Amino acid sequence: MFTTRLSRILLAGLVCLLVLPLFSLSAWADEQSEAQVFAPTKESPYEGIPGRLRYNVRIVLVEQDKQGNYIARRDSSTVSKRQLAATVIAAARYYAQEKHAAVVSITLDSQPGPAFGKTVLATAVYAPDGKGVSGSDDWTWSTLQATPRGLTAQELKIQRLWGEMREQFQANGFTDEKGLTAAIANKLKIPAEKVMLNPVFPEPFPKEWTD
Repeated sequence: MFTTRLSRILLAGLVCLLVLPLFSLSAWADEQSEAQVFAPTKESPYEGIPGRLRYNVRIVLVEQDKQGNYIARRDSSTVSKRQLAATVIAAARYYAQEKHAAVVSITLDSQPGPAFGKTVLATAVYAPDGKGVSGSDDWTWSTLQATPRGLTAQELKIQRLWGEMREQFQANGFTDEKGLTAAIANKLKIPAEKVMLNPVFPEPFPKEWTD
């Protein structure tokens, strides 16, 4: 069993200038307690089925800068698949408990910003009563996925620039990806073949990790 403590502070320096509450998690004290500190970027509560409150939440990993401000993590490459999984599991349990939600869907993004400027690092859907989304299903956890690792500082910069510069490379409703790739490579002074928008992809992780 884990405990969680909510601290209301401002997150400074995020790419999208978001002002967000920080959720500082202290998980159960054993070697498998690996949840990372995260902050939500979007919360969407609704009742898809009457009487069953559902929470869809997008989160990002955060860290402190030299001034003590919390910002989106600038390099998450050392965060393992197990730690990414533990983070979405802990977030799902937090929202189920604190918001009295029947179903919680958590998406851990690589960073804040537009969808085309980030990638999904982990997901989890949690129904604490074991009745799934409908209230008559037979599952507690679903859509358990995580990437093999987080992203390097350079990979995050590439994604951020892709999101920021994409509008400059639109033609006839399409993105000139070759031109955008070349522009990012030139800005970062790296070979064009190093510019990859999604260097890692989510893969399933075992339900045993939720125990």
